[in-house]
Amino acid sequence: MVYVPLGSFYIGDGDGSSQSIGAFYQNVNTSVLIDNTLKQSIKCGSTNFDDAQLTTTGIGIKGDAGLDTNNDGTIDNLNFPTGYNAFYMMKYEISQGQYRNFLNTLTRLQQKAHVASNIANDSPEGNPPHIFVMTNTSAMRYRNGIVCPSSGNGTTDSVVFSCDLNGTGTYNEAADGEWIACGSLSWNDLSAYADWAALRPMTELEFEKACRGTDPSVNREYAWGSNDITGTISLSAGTGGTTSERSGQSGHGLCNYENNAIGGPL
Repeated sequence: MVYVPLGSFYIGDGDGSSQSIGAFYQNVNTSVLIDNTLKQSIKCGSTNFDDAQLTTTGIGIKGDAGLDTNNDGTIDNLNFPTGYNAFYMMKYEISQGQYRNFLNTLTRLQQKAHVASNIANDSPEGNPPHIFVMTNTSAMRYRNGIVCPSSGNGTTDSVVFSCDLNGTGTYNEAADGEWIACGSLSWNDLSAYADWAALRPMTELEFEKACRGTDPSVNREYAWGSNDITGTISLSAGTGGTTSERSGQSGHGLCNYENNAIGGPL
């Protein structure tokens, strides 16, 4: 876990002349300092996915108190995690080994809701059986190695899941991907995992503070601290890409908080 200390921070990335799509702002193209004073009429650029309040009159944010959700000058969502107060968060993404462990604590009915393969019967659906349960395939795809047995699962007891990234049939070996970030997760998967692990999803405000720290915002900056991005070489493969780029840490030592998995910071 990483400890993010109490303190003021900036949201949005406006530099006076432009801002990113969906950025927070009070005045267009200007970032906002979140501190212990109420900042009203904070909006975000429309992406068609946001609450209408954020794209019309906006909301108020007081770092040490919470949110003014209707922008009337009164805090009405007390103690909402604004990011101003100190908090802890996971340093790394959910690993495949962690998600396997989560699946193995569930009932059969619960398991069916959190894998892609149909595991209702003794053998997973498919010919050959789709044993790679997160991608609903018979062979490894997208570097996701969580598997179930091809038969002998019954129909009522919980299935026993394992990791087998290298496809040898010998489970949970050193090369079986237990420490690789777990992709192919839905919002329901992430929220169920968080509930099981006594965690919660982070807020967007906490995300911006964790990535940027107390530094002023930089226009079009990515979570790893650069405003330049290398073009995609390998979209998905069983191994890494053809070249390497330094993997930086964000403002508070968090690793890979924008990446090719559902970042799912918790």
